[in-house]
Amino acid sequence: MGFGYLNEDGVLVTDKDSYDRYNVSSYIRSDALKWLVPELDVKFAKAEQSSFGNNNLYNYAIWFPSFHPTGYGEKDGVSYPYNTPYNVAQLSYPSTNTTENTRITGRVTLKPFKNFNVVGEYTYETNFYEAESFNPILTFLKGQDSTPTIEDTATPENSKYSYSTIHTTRSTC
Repeated sequence: MGFGYLNEDGVLVTDKDSYDRYNVSSYIRSDALKWLVPELDVKFAKAEQSSFGNNNLYNYAIWFPSFHPTGYGEKDGVSYPYNTPYNVAQLSYPSTNTTENTRITGRVTLKPFKNFNVVGEYTYETNFYEAESFNPILTFLKGQDSTPTIEDTATPENSKYSYSTIHTTRSTC
C-alpha cells in the first residue's frame, strides 16, 4: 500500500496559486490456494489546483521595473490601485481545477491443471474534472505613464463566471 501527499503554495505573494494532491494505491494478491489466485489493485488520486487563468500576472512581473509605483494612486479625487503584479495578485480571482480519478481492478486466475490457466479480469474506472473561473472587471491606474490613466482589465463581454464539470465512468471485462 502506498500513500502520497503534495502541498505547494506557489510562488506568488498570495495563496491564490496552489496545488494539493494526494494519492493512494494498494495491491493485494493471495496464493493461499494452489489452484486459485485472486488479485485486487486499487488506485485513487485527487488534485486541486488554483492559478491565475488568462491573466498576464507573470508577464507583469517581467515588464514592470522595480521603480514602478506601488500601492494606490489618485486620479480625479478617486483612489485606484496601480497595475502592479502585487495589486493584480491581491485583487484577482483564481481559476480552480479539481480532478479525481479512481481505478479498481480485480483479477482471478484459475489453475485447474498444470500449464493451463484461466484468467478473468474486471476494471472499474471513474474520472471527475471540475473547473471554475471568474474574470471580473478590475480598474487600475497605469503608473508607467507620465500622466496617470485608468485602464480596465476586462470588458463586459469577457468578464464572466465559468463553471464546467466532466464525469466519466468505464467498466471493462
